[in-house]
Amino acid sequence: MMAIALKNVLNTYDSLLKQMPILAHIGNEYDYELALELLEALMEKIGDNPEDPRWILLEIVIKSIDEYEKRVCPEMASIFANIDEPISIIRVLMDQYQLQPSELPEMGNQEVVCQILNGERKLNLNQVKAICQRFQIDPILFF
Repeated sequence: MMAIALKNVLNTYDSLLKQMPILAHIGNEYDYELALELLEALMEKIGDNPEDPRWILLEIVIKSIDEYEKRVCPEMASIFANIDEPISIIRVLMDQYQLQPSELPEMGNQEVVCQILNGERKLNLNQVKAICQRFQIDPILFF
């Protein structure tokens, strides 16, 4: 029984790859655009719900896109690798809500906020929870 089920899964996966080969490899700009469209469609359907069974498919598409971008433009990949995402998220929130460092008491006083923004200090779990609660965002963004 297990052998039959495994064979069915593998056949289904092979069929999926025939229909959407970008799940395994993006070879050119056309494939890349197709992968971006698929990513957008999945994000619209799933949202930020990692419990959705399609979440794994979303992660596969993201990985495929990431690998293509690293191959095609390695210098940009190295720039993005050095970006501290939590700091970027805080900066986007500050820009979006037109906030100054002194207006983020969830992170601490102005000196602490500036240290975090300058990369001299890391956000702790309590700060992340408070920021997420205030701005109603998913904590997964910080990890």
